[in-house]
Amino acid sequence: MYLCDLPPEIFQHVIYYLVSSCGIRSSWVLCATCKTFARDIRHEILNNLPLRSLVDADTARMIDNSIGMLLMSKLTKPLDAETPLLDKIRQMYTFIKEALRPGRVEAQELLMKLCGAIGTCIGKTPMFIILGQPTRHYLGDPTSSIAYLSSPLNLYQKIIALIAVGDRDMLRTLLPQLLR
Repeated sequence: MYLCDLPPEIFQHVIYYLVSSCGIRSSWVLCATCKTFARDIRHEILNNLPLRSLVDADTARMIDNSIGMLLMSKLTKPLDAETPLLDKIRQMYTFIKEALRPGRVEAQELLMKLCGAIGTCIGKTPMFIILGQPTRHYLGDPTSSIAYLSSPLNLYQKIIALIAVGDRDMLRTLLPQLLR
């Protein structure tokens, strides 16, 4: 019997123990083995591990390529992540979902585009800082960023959200409000 032939529950336990015993970096290398391994290892690392275990410099390249997926996973399972950024993403997502015509874009796809764009724009280190896991080289104070994120969704943030998902039609309706 091959490892991939195991029932999904048992396979997920195998992946859990693999990541626990080998570490994140060594496990990530196995993503190249097969798509099933890649999917489950990525899920285990991004969804089930606390952020403090991902702050390590050894995971930098891996996280840079999966920053949108990491943000999306923390929306559903924050673990040790602080919530102001996640709450702001939820507000943006709700705004976009209500503004778009029904059936135009699938909800998961929309959320993935938004998380990917925000994660790429913010960058890995500032994102970890805002989520409450500063890197060892960070010397600043994220208080002003967190206060800004805690405020209600404003016009600029709505525009940013629409740019992130690429909705030009809705963006054209909001731009005249900037002149007021």
